[in-house]
Amino acid sequence: MSNLRKETLYLYVIQISNLAIPLLTLPYLTKVLGLTGLGKLGLAQTIFFLMGFLIDFGFTYSASRHVSLNKQDLKKINKIYTNVQFLRLIIYIIVSIIFFCYMSFLKIDIQDKTTYIIALISSFSFILIPSWFFNGLGINSTLAIFTLLFRIVTLVPIFLLINDTTDYLLAFIIQNTSLLVLGVFISIYLRIKLDIRIRFKLTDKNYMKEMLKDGFDAFSGSALSVVYTTGVPFIVKMSLGDASVGIYILVERVLSVLKQLFMPIIQAYYSTICLMYSKNNISEINTINIKIVIFYTTLTVSALLFNYLFGRFLIGMLFDNQQIIFPYIFISIIGQFVVGLSIVSIYGNILPSGNGYILKKIYAKWALLFCMLIAMFWSLLDLSIIYALVIGVELMIVIEATLFIRKKMRMVEA
Repeated sequence: MSNLRKETLYLYVIQISNLAIPLLTLPYLTKVLGLTGLGKLGLAQTIFFLMGFLIDFGFTYSASRHVSLNKQDLKKINKIYTNVQFLRLIIYIIVSIIFFCYMSFLKIDIQDKTTYIIALISSFSFILIPSWFFNGLGINSTLAIFTLLFRIVTLVPIFLLINDTTDYLLAFIIQNTSLLVLGVFISIYLRIKLDIRIRFKLTDKNYMKEMLKDGFDAFSGSALSVVYTTGVPFIVKMSLGDASVGIYILVERVLSVLKQLFMPIIQAYYSTICLMYSKNNISEINTINIKIVIFYTTLTVSALLFNYLFGRFLIGMLFDNQQIIFPYIFISIIGQFVVGLSIVSIYGNILPSGNGYILKKIYAKWALLFCMLIAMFWSLLDLSIIYALVIGVELMIVIEATLFIRKKMRMVEA
């Protein structure tokens, strides 16, 4: 377990560094772009990350599980890498065609349309940066180091080139489109250091179908969760406008520190939990998950206390005195804790145990309810109501997922 602890420690050190660098630019971008410009930037980044989600198709945890179980077999993991990367490329092409067709019917100004198209092109970086593969090998810290170095390089252009409210597109190019360059370096690293590359002779249609089916269980559930997670900025824009999107994005950027601290520990333990499930070591899995929940609780309480004591002061000093975000930060912290419980239920239990099929049933039910509630309260919507609906739905998912996995565990122990 010493290597596991070391990987976890490295991930946190690098993750904190990765977060500190974007936070250096956030106050500047808030002041220069304003809430409206920040909202437009945030919406472009939402499209970018939504494309990343579609390209991933659940492979981050389904395909990485296959890698973690075969990491000693170079030929096998090259086969996994080749076929999954081909699938990701095919998905990117299909989604891009659909997106371009849809864009031709939208009545939006040329600058917004240009921004969305650049976001689509930039998302090709998700293919070049196979985080799912690093996750499966248990070397997320290696990828994090590359990302950290790259963020440092792209830090200076933000301050030198972003000078006006209309520069949100340039800000997006510097922060996101430039990741295409990082992707090229990652591909070279995999080829030279690990002897991992796309080998056409290893492509197998039947194997691709198997991987696609395996990934679909995780994707279908997560895809429905997009309605009340990644899709929230679109709901805010349609119901409340760009300025409200700016408030939402600013809150999410401030809370990105807390949110990103939730992931490294589950990433570090994921491959180990997969192996434990293959050996039915239920008690050890429960011990790990309880420790993760305690850690999440500590993070949440600390964040609430920090915001209560220093929140208004830091908002005034760093974010152009946009005090309107102060109460929403409290709400978002609570929301992130609920998300943390969901992370443990899904990535600490359901997916590594091979029960991902249940996610689409759980998510479908609660995503439908969320849409119904949004429609019912549309004329009354404000950010507080939207946050409350998101948190409520996520909590119901946690409860149902937890009850499901407990039932499965009792069956295994019996």
